Amino acid sequence: DADALAVLSDRSPSASPPGPTVLATPNLGEYRRWFQGTAEPTADEVSDRARLRGLTLLVKGATDWLSDGPRTVRNDHHHRAMTVGGMGDVLDGVLGGLLSQGIEPWVAGRLALYWVGEAGARAERHKGFGLLASDVIEEIPRSAIEALDGAPGTQA
Repeated sequence: DADALAVLSDRSPSASPPGPTVLATPNLGEYRRWFQGTAEPTADEVSDRARLRGLTLLVKGATDWLSDGPRTVRNDHHHRAMTVGGMGDVLDGVLGGLLSQGIEPWVAGRLALYWVGEAGARAERHKGFGLLASDVIEEIPRSAIEALDGAPGTQA
């Protein structure tokens, strides 16, 4: 949320970090304002900023970046039809649900990015480019179940 990012941006980078359980999810515009940047983020940049701030950072855009400092991943697993209002809220809702279950931010970020990306691809196949964020929400349970069915240790 932009207001929460404003509070974090007022903190000096040398201030005591908020802790590893904090997950910041700026979109690209918010990220640029927070860090006074104009260029596309890079893996090293996102990693450094997450490490220096002492939090997990998920930058949302055409390419998403997730980093907790030592670990950084790039995510291109979404469909161009997903560039509609509310998609960031969908991702943040999935993240909130996972975090509320005690899942660490890094793992929650990986799961949410994949599940929402898969749900977006499914919704696009059914709705085409006219899809809404609510269409993606409807596909999230199927995407999560399908992903978990193929995970090691989940086969009956």
